[in-house]
Amino acid sequence: SGPELFEQLKQRPANIPVIFITAHGNSELCGRLITSGAAACLQKPFDPTELLDALQDAVSRRSALA
Repeated sequence: SGPELFEQLKQRPANIPVIFITAHGNSELCGRLITSGAAACLQKPFDPTELLDALQDAVSRRSALA
């Protein structure tokens, strides 16, 4: 599953931003994913600008860490 893959990615030395897109999620799941380090969690259907904003935010945060 996506959350399981995310946990494996967090164990790697590279800090890879992860944006979840889900049709089966809920606010509780998204909250847990964000708390555990996901850059964003979007629930379908979402506005395309939400995805663009999440991408820009993830890239900005990653650049700030570099």
